[in-house]
Amino acid sequence: MIELKQRISFIHKIHLFNGLKDEELAGIAEKLVEKIITPGQVVFESGSVPDGFYMIFSGQVKVTRPRQAGSDCS
Repeated sequence: MIELKQRISFIHKIHLFNGLKDEELAGIAEKLVEKIITPGQVVFESGSVPDGFYMIFSGQVKVTRPRQAGSDCS
């Protein structure tokens, strides 16, 4: 589990939270829900209804999307 101090430090670096005081960041950090994703596990599929806002604390994620017919970019 990620400690509160680490969470605050992490979200402090995210542009979305610029200008917030440490006390405000702590309030947000306390509400974060950790989710451990295993390699190869799908986090979110295109067209699905969102169930949250994801931030990657450590590791990597690969973002892909299916090509549309006639499209040359992915």
